[in-house]
Amino acid sequence: MNVLWDGDGNSAKVVMLGDSGVGKSSIAMRYVNNEFHPYIESTIGASYLTKSVEIEQNPILPARKVTFKIWDTAGQEKFNSLIPMYYRGAAVAILVFDITKRGTIRSLDRWVRELREKGPPDVIFALCGSKCDLTKDRLVSELEGKRYAEDIGALYVEVSAREALGVDELFTRIGERVLAQHDASETVCSAFPNCGVTDSLGGDDDSINGMNGAFKGCC
Repeated sequence: MNVLWDGDGNSAKVVMLGDSGVGKSSIAMRYVNNEFHPYIESTIGASYLTKSVEIEQNPILPARKVTFKIWDTAGQEKFNSLIPMYYRGAAVAILVFDITKRGTIRSLDRWVRELREKGPPDVIFALCGSKCDLTKDRLVSELEGKRYAEDIGALYVEVSAREALGVDELFTRIGERVLAQHDASETVCSAFPNCGVTDSLGGDDDSINGMNGAFKGCC
């Protein structure tokens, strides 16, 4: 499980994938900084943002902290060869399409295949239909989005970064699934104490930023 326990909360690496112009950067900026810029430059390579939130799974139990380490990848084809570097070790893949452009949901098939073949075996899929405020221009129905999400085993949320609709819900649902998966792996590993999960894990996000910190985590 690619969720690392750092003593203060769970840290989950999130990679955002999808065509250029579908709104990945706007969604990330709305969530992290609560900002929206109608004219935003295309991402070059990838950008990195973080946000820590409290996730309440059960009204009886206290909320739990999750730190999202968000990699917003470029959608241009010329940067596709770099993307495996960003989804390596990811806990979550957010697959973003534009509800006003049918081709943007079809192009996600490629990323689903690649993640299943080369990505982390336990990566959580989240399908995100962006620009849901543009109802008059919609070409992909909500039902179609939900069916596609079911086919790939993903949770499904429609969002509007412009109107701040659904963005918090998207990450809250991701956080709930991350914690549930983390707890399930902890249960398995407590039953099998010799599985090696207490070994230091290398190749974390900080090493990409020039630091060589090692984490202890599960599986």
